[in-house]
Amino acid sequence: MSLVGAGRTIRQISAAMDSPVRLAIFRSDGSFYCVETRKRTTYRVWRERLGPKLWQLLVVADDPSFLTCNSDEALWQALCSDQYTTPILRAWIPWIREQLVGCCRMTELPGKNCSTAVLHAESSDLDRIVSVGLNLNKISIGDEL
Repeated sequence: MSLVGAGRTIRQISAAMDSPVRLAIFRSDGSFYCVETRKRTTYRVWRERLGPKLWQLLVVADDPSFLTCNSDEALWQALCSDQYTTPILRAWIPWIREQLVGCCRMTELPGKNCSTAVLHAESSDLDRIVSVGLNLNKISIGDEL
């Protein structure tokens, strides 16, 4: 999450990130979104002064399901982590991404000049997706061999 605002507001939001609360953050266009902080998730927080009364706050969750870069490479690295046991090939990633987003196991997050995502998938979800892809010939083992 990246926010720009008055120093006091930025300090208050920064402090709230250390407690289990739900924050409603309003945008300048009148829309808002909620951020729910959780004790089990830690955050890296940076504050930077942009001007006399203007600060930027950058908050990044230390959560393995959060992809700070929503790219095929980042998804590949996440799916090759110890969290997943399904064998996959790099060439399958675009199709797997499509399936994960389609069945709501990956949420692409809105952002300005950045693309992030949250991966909600379990190993069993990935097993099923790969199995279906192989059975329907959407992916093949010969893709990288």
